[in-house]
Amino acid sequence: SSQPATKTRLFSTLDPELMLNPENLPRASTLAMTKEYSFLRTSVPRGPKVGSLGLPAHPREKKTSKSSKIRSLADYRTEDSNAGNSGGNVPAPDSTKGSLKQNRSSAASVVSEISLSPDTDDRLENTSLAGDSVSEVDGNDSDSSSYSSASTRGTYGILSKTVGTQDTPYMVNGQEIPADTLGQFPSIKDVLQAAAAEHQDQGQEVNGEVRSRRDSICSRWWGQQSVSLESSAAETQEEMLQVLKEKMRLEGQLEALSLEASQALKEKAELQAQLAALSTKLQAQVECSHSSQQRQDSLSSEVDTLKQSCWDLERAMTDLQNMLEAKNASLASSNNDLQVAEEQYQRLMAKVEDMQRSMLSKDNTVHDLRQQMTALQSQLQQVQLERTTLTSKLKASQAEISSLQSVRQWYQQQLALAQEARVRLQGEMAHIQVGQMTQAGLLEHLKLENVSLSQQLTETQHRSMKEKGRIAAQLQGIEADMLDQEAAFMQIQEAKTMVEEDLQRRLEEFEGERERLQRMADSAASLEQQLEQVKLTLLQRDQQLEALQQEHLDLMKQLTLTQEALQSREQSLDALQTHYDELQARLGELQGEAASREDTICLLQNEKIILEAALQAAKSGKEELDRGARRLEEGTEETSETLEKLREELAIKSGQVEHLQQETAALKKQMQKIKEQFLQQKVMVEAYRRDATSKDQLISELKATRKRLDSELKELRQELMQVHGEKRTAEAELSRLHREVAQVRQHMADLEGHLQSAQKERDEMETHLQSLQFDKEQMVAVTEANEALKKQIEELQQEARKAITEQKQKMRRLGSDLTSAQKEMKTKHKAYENAVGILSRRLQEALAAKEAADAELGQLRAQGGSSDSSLALHERIQALEAELQAVSHSKTLLEKELQEVIALTSQELEESREKVLELEDE
Repeated sequence: SSQPATKTRLFSTLDPELMLNPENLPRASTLAMTKEYSFLRTSVPRGPKVGSLGLPAHPREKKTSKSSKIRSLADYRTEDSNAGNSGGNVPAPDSTKGSLKQNRSSAASVVSEISLSPDTDDRLENTSLAGDSVSEVDGNDSDSSSYSSASTRGTYGILSKTVGTQDTPYMVNGQEIPADTLGQFPSIKDVLQAAAAEHQDQGQEVNGEVRSRRDSICSRWWGQQSVSLESSAAETQEEMLQVLKEKMRLEGQLEALSLEASQALKEKAELQAQLAALSTKLQAQVECSHSSQQRQDSLSSEVDTLKQSCWDLERAMTDLQNMLEAKNASLASSNNDLQVAEEQYQRLMAKVEDMQRSMLSKDNTVHDLRQQMTALQSQLQQVQLERTTLTSKLKASQAEISSLQSVRQWYQQQLALAQEARVRLQGEMAHIQVGQMTQAGLLEHLKLENVSLSQQLTETQHRSMKEKGRIAAQLQGIEADMLDQEAAFMQIQEAKTMVEEDLQRRLEEFEGERERLQRMADSAASLEQQLEQVKLTLLQRDQQLEALQQEHLDLMKQLTLTQEALQSREQSLDALQTHYDELQARLGELQGEAASREDTICLLQNEKIILEAALQAAKSGKEELDRGARRLEEGTEETSETLEKLREELAIKSGQVEHLQQETAALKKQMQKIKEQFLQQKVMVEAYRRDATSKDQLISELKATRKRLDSELKELRQELMQVHGEKRTAEAELSRLHREVAQVRQHMADLEGHLQSAQKERDEMETHLQSLQFDKEQMVAVTEANEALKKQIEELQQEARKAITEQKQKMRRLGSDLTSAQKEMKTKHKAYENAVGILSRRLQEALAAKEAADAELGQLRAQGGSSDSSLALHERIQALEAELQAVSHSKTLLEKELQEVIALTSQELEESREKVLELEDE
């Protein structure tokens, strides 16, 4: 038999180019059809193109086939039985249904039910006898054996292994059909070879009888089958090998060539009908009817198995749909959980931002508190400086007050001496007045005696002249003495004016000191107000610190709550992870099940193709069988439609599965993001904890500094109270001194009056002395008065000596007072040294705080270098550096103040020593 040239080229129907362009498939040419297939010149309706059904390409369809030749149904059955035995034990169809139900209970879909009407089954049963008898007479089951091949047998063998069927007979309408006969049909190659051999025999027979196409095809096929297969074994060996190699490709082309074969079978059926009209062999018809009945029973059993498999597929697809709905529900719940988790995460991020804002505000408040503490420390230092200045001024005022008190005592002593002198002068004036009275009496007596003595005057004139010279000399001495007394009086007046000026100056200084003390009192009052304000600010700071502590506790509570929420979130994330793993495992199972379903669908499609071929072969029995076969073909078309629907649904489900995979991948990414965010939140929470601990330490340090400042404020208040008490005592002493100064002024005014009266009396006495200078007795009285005055001067000198001794005693007292003052200065110096020690201890504490701050700075810098710290740590480091600079600045200031205080104390000690030496010298 001649083969077309295109058959030598290897083709594969699974090639995507051939699927897209099926017209490139090898087909019979028109010339070859006119030469070799003249009986097939009718228009052959083409079926669906290869690849139009959308069947997925599976590598499992590549199956090996045996190159054995099939000549009859018996050969096919023996080979099929041998293949079944070599393939392994196959389970029974009853167990097939159970295994299908067990293996596919997890899949779900909706498949339309495929069923045959009962009238179709009846017609098939009724028309099986007449139709199959012809085929039995003509070719001895030629229609069934011509379609069987190794590929069909291999495919059905794989289907039987997959489904799990055994070679047990089927019961269809009460008839027993062996399992070997299912799916065994003649191949298209055998049909084509028979047609080619019949065409060659027709060319050789010129004078033969005109036979019908059916007789020629049957006789030539049965005659040529043995001859052509034996004679052209060597010629067709390569073609058989190519056919065996192209078996898988021909399986794909089977769908396209099935309609051509069906047309040929239709013509074959027509020839069989003509042969049935002419033949008279009823026994052959009976046997053919029996065989057709058996074939119909086998077909009905296969249809029942197809129905059962469709029912199983329907149940599996419904289960798969239920599982997909459950997965959709679980995905929706997981999406809801994710949304809830995202909302919780957003709330947590908002809380963390609020906490960051509150921590920044607290840092600002702590910075303000530190600035206020530095301002308070500077104010305290100013107060201490003012206190030291006030104490120095008080010491100076006390020294001036003591000097004024000594001057006042000296003035009091001088006043007492002046009063005593005035009393003595008054006594002397009384004696002088008494002498004047006696002198007046004597003058009268002398006037009386003058008459008697006038005579004696002439005698005594010479003696009187001599005595006058002597008296003039005496008067000149008296005048010199009086001038000396006047100079002493002038000196006394000058001393009095100097004392008055000194007193006025001292009074002015006292008034200035009083005003200065008043200003100091005002400044002390303002300092008290400032201290009260500082106390109020400290109370406010205490309240703020308590509020900060409360906020810190609230923050810690919020942190614990966030940690609990994060732990719960971790648990929910772990649960979601486990749920995701379960979903992934279920997806894997579903994918495996879908793959198995696709395999079963492919096997069902192959079985459907085999059934179509079987139905088309059954149509060759009779026209009624043809109608039944057409109805079966319509049913198979419905099954193909349902299978297409199943494929579409599987494609949809595969898309859903891919969507689920994408969603699971997105869920994985979200889980990873959430885990990263959770780790970041953990790091942030740890940083907040460290900040909180550092702020607790700062708060404790601030509390300690506040307590220390409170104690210093208490000490300052006590010192201010002492200063106020000293100021009040100084004011009282000043008022007393003012009163004493007023009394001294009154005494001085009285002394001036007395001195003026004494000067007047002296003038009168001088007039009297001038009037009495010519009297002897008056001269004697004057000499006596002079002697009395000399005595009085001696007494005054003695009193001055006594006053000097008293002044010496006062100086000794002043020396004792100075020693006591020195002792007081020593005690104050000790107190000052104690204060300096306290200041040095404070300096040491400040240095220790500085070293601690340096260590903390180093730790914070180490932490900042080891782990990428946040801006808060940098701000904290900058704040600590600023605090270190402030502490170092305050340290330098304190050191300068210490040096100044030491210098001032040394200067004051030297000045006090010089004053003591000067007083001792005086």
